[in-house]
Amino acid sequence: MRPIVRSAEPAAFTAWKALASPDWQPSWDNFQKPEKPEVLTALLRDQGFVCSYCEQRVDMRGSHIEHLESRHAAPHRALEFSNLLASCQGELPREPAHCGHLKGHEPLGVHPLLPECREYFIFDSAGGIRSSPDPARAASAQHAIATLGLGIPKLMAMRRAAIEGAMALLQEGASDEEIRRFIAVIDDRDAAGQHTPFASAIVQFLTAYLVPAPAS
Repeated sequence: MRPIVRSAEPAAFTAWKALASPDWQPSWDNFQKPEKPEVLTALLRDQGFVCSYCEQRVDMRGSHIEHLESRHAAPHRALEFSNLLASCQGELPREPAHCGHLKGHEPLGVHPLLPECREYFIFDSAGGIRSSPDPARAASAQHAIATLGLGIPKLMAMRRAAIEGAMALLQEGASDEEIRRFIAVIDDRDAAGQHTPFASAIVQFLTAYLVPAPAS
């Protein structure tokens, strides 16, 4: 889970909602083309084309619009752009369900619209994920891991493969400065505006090997 900086709501989405009248009201049920794909595209761009929760690579076909606060719990926020995220697994859940499809109506104490969301989780070299030992964060992190299925074997294996790719840098004897430059690249968008899948796990793994920079 990496923090998301939300962009402005797509103009077409705003204009569509502004068509509300006594005879017609915008709702999730009539939210379709062309506005819905435009909103999903905007969400994917904000997220660098990775899932808002697990950070695997996603595209238009392999993602769906997820409500941070569910439509059941907060129906008034169903069409609120700030309440929307792009989650993996497409429109229909696949087995094993995880992220948005597994979450259902559960509220989250930690989510990717919180700037410090990364600090709630600890990853290991096997792709495992656990909560931060910080008492102020542990309960929210444990709940998110369980609610989103972030610790399922499928996602562990994907994170492990991503981390193993970074291990090669260490095995080649890279200097701290080279590792820092690599981290900066991994943690930024590429030329296509995409984030590296599972960057949070990779960055945390590599950072653990760095000698702390001298105080200025």
